[in-house]
Amino acid sequence: MTSFVPRSLVGRVRAATVLAIAACGGWAIALAAAPAPPAGEAKPAPAAAAAAAPAPSIAGDWIGALELQGQALHLAIHLTKNEDGSLGATLDSIDQGAKGIKVDKVGYKDGVLTLELTAISARYEGTVGKDGAEIAGNWSQGPGSIPLKFTRGKAPEAPAAKAVPSDPIKPLWMGSLEVPGGKLRLVVHMARAEDGVITATIDSLDQGANGLKVESAVFKDGKLTLELKTLGARFEGTANKEGTEVTGQWIQGGAPMPLVLKAIDKIPATLRPQDPKPPLPYSEEEVAYVSAPSSVKLACTLTMPKTGAPHPAVVLITGSGPEDRNETVFGHRPFLVLADHLTRSGIAVLRCDDRGVGGSAAGPPDATSDSFADDALAGVAYLKTRKEIDPARIGLCGHSEGGLVAPIAATRSKDVAFIVLLAGPAVPGSEIILDQTRLIMKAEGASDADIEKATSASAKVFAAIKEEKDPKLAEARVRKELAASPEALTPQQIDQQARIALSPWFRYFLTYDPAPTLSKVGIPVLALNGERDLQVPAAENIGAIRTALDTAGNKDYTAKILPGLNHLFQESKTGSPTEYASIEQTFAPSALTTISDWILAHAKPASKRDEPAAAAAVHAAPAAREDVAAPAVLAPDSLPH
Repeated sequence: MTSFVPRSLVGRVRAATVLAIAACGGWAIALAAAPAPPAGEAKPAPAAAAAAAPAPSIAGDWIGALELQGQALHLAIHLTKNEDGSLGATLDSIDQGAKGIKVDKVGYKDGVLTLELTAISARYEGTVGKDGAEIAGNWSQGPGSIPLKFTRGKAPEAPAAKAVPSDPIKPLWMGSLEVPGGKLRLVVHMARAEDGVITATIDSLDQGANGLKVESAVFKDGKLTLELKTLGARFEGTANKEGTEVTGQWIQGGAPMPLVLKAIDKIPATLRPQDPKPPLPYSEEEVAYVSAPSSVKLACTLTMPKTGAPHPAVVLITGSGPEDRNETVFGHRPFLVLADHLTRSGIAVLRCDDRGVGGSAAGPPDATSDSFADDALAGVAYLKTRKEIDPARIGLCGHSEGGLVAPIAATRSKDVAFIVLLAGPAVPGSEIILDQTRLIMKAEGASDADIEKATSASAKVFAAIKEEKDPKLAEARVRKELAASPEALTPQQIDQQARIALSPWFRYFLTYDPAPTLSKVGIPVLALNGERDLQVPAAENIGAIRTALDTAGNKDYTAKILPGLNHLFQESKTGSPTEYASIEQTFAPSALTTISDWILAHAKPASKRDEPAAAAAVHAAPAAREDVAAPAVLAPDSLPH
C-alpha cells in the first residue's frame, strides 16, 4: 500500500489472517483490504501461462503449514497442467475455510516453483526436491517472509456442514455504507451448494478490496446474516417479499450503520480516464537487472521518447507495502499515469515491481527502506548502461515511503542528479503514524476521546519497539500492550499485529528520522505535498524538508503544498482515504505538470546548462557507497515468473 498503515475494511485496527483473505490489519485507521485487483473487478485476472513447460511430476496436490507464533495455518496447493504445458493452481486455507483461492501466476523453471496471488499480495517461491516429494521455500506477504514447506498429499476434508432450511438467493448484491467523506460501495457475491450451505465474499469497490471472505452466511426465513470474523464485522438484514432487496445494518467497531443490499445483474465499471491507451507515442520495454548487495532480481518497465536522445531519466520509487511497478492501489495506477505523462514530456522513466511482487524476486526477509535505496541506485546504474539515456541527467522520484528512500539513495551516489519527493516524510515514522491516525479518525467523525485512546495505545506499542533491544523482551512487551488495547483484539489479531510490529521493516521505519539525511542533500530537490494529505501531513513535513535542506546549504530546491490534493495527489473533498477509489481522477494534471516542468528545467542537456549554477548544486558527501557498479542485466527468459 501507498499508506504507511496497513488497512482493513471499515473501522480501526482490525487484524487479519496471514493470507489476508479478509484484510490486512493495521495500526491506525483500518480502511481497505490488502492490495487487490482494481475496484470494479469481480475476480482476479486469469492466471498467466508460465514461460517454460513444467515437468509433469509436479502437478497434483500438496499440503503444508505456516508456523505463526506457535500456531499452524494449514494450506493446500492444487497444481494442474494446462493443455499448452503451463501450470495452473488454486490454494486452500484449510483452517480458515477458504477454498479455491485463485493463483494468478504460476512459474516452474529449473526446479523452482513460484506462485503469485495478486488479490492478497502474496508470493511463494520454493525449490522442488530431487525426488519430487517436497517443495521447500518461503511465503512472502507484507513485511518479511515465512518458511513454508509442502509435501505431496491431499488436504483432510472438513466435515460437511448440515443443510439448513433456506430461502432462494440472488448471486450478486450491492449496497452503500454512508461514511464521513463519502460512500463505501459493497458488492456481495453469494452461491448456495447442493447441500444448502451458502458461500459468500464481499468486494469494497471504493477501496479496491475484492474477495473479502465471509466465514458464515445464512439466509433463512427472509433473514440474511453475514459474518466476517477476521474483520470483526457482521451484517444482519431482512429481505423484501420479492427477495430482491435486503434492509439491515452493518455492525463493526462502533455504532451500527444502515445498509440496504439490492440484487444486481453486474458490477458497475470503475472509470480511470487517465490510464494511457494505445497506440502510445513512445517506446515501452520490459527490462530486468540485479540489485546489489542482496542480489535481488528486479523486473521493470522502461519508457522512452522516440526522439531527442540522449534523454533525461527518472527512477520511480513506490510507497510502503508490496506494490507493483504501477503502484496499483484502490483501483488506480498512479505510476502508470505519471510515467505516461513524463515520457510524453520528453523524460525517460524506469518503474519496477517491488521485491516479491510481480516479476521481481522476494530477496532476504529483513529488507528495509535502506534496502530499497539499493534498489533505486541499481536502477540508476542500469540507466547509465543505456545509450539513449544521458548519464548526467538521471534522477529519483519517490512517493510516500519512496520519498524517504530517495534522499538515502541520493547521499550514497554522485550519479543521482536530482530528486523529486511526492508526499515524502521528513519526521520519524512513529510521528507520521500517530499524526495520520489523528487526522483520519477526525475526518471520519471519531470523538476526541476515541482518538486519544487510539493514539495512546499505538504510542505504547511504539515505545516498546524502540526501547527494548532484546527481541524476546520486545515481543513480550508488544504483546502485553496489544492485549491491553481498547480494541479488545483476539489472540489471532494480536499475533498478526505483533508480527508486523516486530518486523525489520517496521522497526526501521518507526525509528528512522529522515531529517539528518535530508540535511546532507545538495542536489536539486522538488518536494510536493497535497494540502489535504492525511497520511503524510503537508505543513509539518514540507516545513521539516525546508529546514533540513536549508541546513544542507541547498540553494536549488522547491518545496510546495498543492491546494486541494490528497495523499495520492488527487483533487479531493476531504483527503480521507475513503475517497481514493471513488475519485475517477488518478493524478491531478496540475501536479503532473509541476513535476515534468521542474524536471525539464533541472535536467538540461550539457550544451544548455548554466555551468556556474550547476556547479553550485553539488552533492554532499555520500553517506555510503559513492558509485554503484552497473547491474547484471537479465535476459527476458531469465525473469522470475
